[in-house]
Amino acid sequence: MMAAGSMVEPVSANEPELRYDCERSRLPPGLRERFEPLSLDDEACAFLQQARTRSAGWLRTQAFGALKLVLSDYDAYGLLNMYPMHVLSMPQWQALVGLGAGPRSLLDVGAGSGAVTARAASLFSEISVTESSSALRRKLRARGFRVLEHDLGLSPLPLTERFDVVSALNVLDRTARPRALLTHLRRALKDQGLLVLAVPLPLSPHVHVGPTTVDPDEPLPARRKLWEDGAASLVQEVVEPAGLRVTRLCRVPYLCQGDTHRPLYVLDDLIVVCQRA
Repeated sequence: MMAAGSMVEPVSANEPELRYDCERSRLPPGLRERFEPLSLDDEACAFLQQARTRSAGWLRTQAFGALKLVLSDYDAYGLLNMYPMHVLSMPQWQALVGLGAGPRSLLDVGAGSGAVTARAASLFSEISVTESSSALRRKLRARGFRVLEHDLGLSPLPLTERFDVVSALNVLDRTARPRALLTHLRRALKDQGLLVLAVPLPLSPHVHVGPTTVDPDEPLPARRKLWEDGAASLVQEVVEPAGLRVTRLCRVPYLCQGDTHRPLYVLDDLIVVCQRA
């Protein structure tokens, strides 16, 4: 059976369940003991309330449909200021990465509009970001983030760029070379640095190339029906072979404000916190 506290009931039949726990007995022993359940908190509740009352209207929804015929989804998001997202709240970030003493630096890879990055901003004195969409890069600069125009799937950062925390939230399944990306993220960590990954499960990897999507050059594990099996296969077949050691494992809903088709979109995220092995 599902563990107690594993989900928050939707407010209507049209909303999916929000899951934070799992059937831990299905996880391998090494991961089972590292699983730490989070919970629905005030920041997520506020996002949910906003999503239910401020979803994009008919005009923007139609404009998005037209733009994505010629642009990538990400550029269309950025131009229309649509589909804001929520993954981790500031208290959840703090629980996962701690506070530590002295200045701390964050690199957020694939930062989108910066709304998700901003949840962590108060924990860091220096924040750098990367983003493939030019429209979203403009939004990141407007927020005051330092933007690195570098594709970490293709090559590592210079040796001068090292960070206390590196995050890649919902990026691994949307990049052409996820295994190379992990290797380069590992190299971007300072000694004792933490890498925070978020990946929606079940896996559905694809890469946006302009208005089309293609398969990644480097495959991810086969799609698994159960969240626990998908989490185990991703860690054992992708994360650990990249020279990373998992310190924490969590499950959170990946929330996205909707449109006229649906007020709220929800995916089921795996959160992995790891260090160099």
